[in-house]
Amino acid sequence: MTVQPRREPAFGRRASARALAPALPSWKAAGALALLCSGVAWASLPGPAELRSDEQMQWQALGIAPLSIGGATGLRMNATEAVEPIEFAPKRAVAADAAPVPEKPVQTATGPLRIRGRVGDGLYWSLRAAGASPDVAAQYLAALATEIDVGEVAPGDSFDLVLGGGNLLYAGLSRAAAQPMQLVRWTAGGQAKWIDAAGFRVSSAPDAETALEILAETAPDHLSSAGHLRLEHRQASLEELGALADPPLTKDAIAGRIRRLLALADKRARDLGIPDTEAAVTPEMMVS
Repeated sequence: MTVQPRREPAFGRRASARALAPALPSWKAAGALALLCSGVAWASLPGPAELRSDEQMQWQALGIAPLSIGGATGLRMNATEAVEPIEFAPKRAVAADAAPVPEKPVQTATGPLRIRGRVGDGLYWSLRAAGASPDVAAQYLAALATEIDVGEVAPGDSFDLVLGGGNLLYAGLSRAAAQPMQLVRWTAGGQAKWIDAAGFRVSSAPDAETALEILAETAPDHLSSAGHLRLEHRQASLEELGALADPPLTKDAIAGRIRRLLALADKRARDLGIPDTEAAVTPEMMVS
């Protein structure tokens, strides 16, 4: 067996880098070191100064806080060296409680109430928008239904209502495509009925007879023929009267001729100073 001689490191020769490199700390050691440094820094900060209870109240008075959590804004502050004593301090006078003023009762209208307006998208809702109650609007529609089909009322037509005691007393309707209506509630014998005040004189034979007597020969032929037609058929409606004319006329046409006949007679009566055609109409005729 041969013994190998031991080699000694040469002086000045560089040792391996792995052998000479210092050992690096692990991540756990680095975290512990950072935590230790932060704890030392936090402990070195100055602590809050202790305030007396009166000083705390003064700071609270300077701040603004909700009353619900005990806000004390406006507390009296402690006097400083700048405060000087005074001999007399005036006190604020407190006003005595004033006597309660009695409330005035609200005065409600007791007389007739008038509602006017123009028809929009629908007659019922136009009445409601003008201030009519549902009951009054229903009364108005029922009154119109005695003379016309309510569906014929067009946008732009004007309505006029008069109320008394919560009941409808007058129902007016101005239409662009037809004659106006003026329906008046008339009560006789315990029964109420609606009468067209605008068309009653047109359909009244005594009115036509009086008009022909006033005008005599001065009446235009087409108006005179309409008046004589009314006298010959006293019970006929305006629609039936128009059908009897030669040539036939519509309800509005025959009504317009009779209305112009009455207007001419009334004007001549005023010029002559004699009673006009309205003197021929009595209340008994309106409820007959």
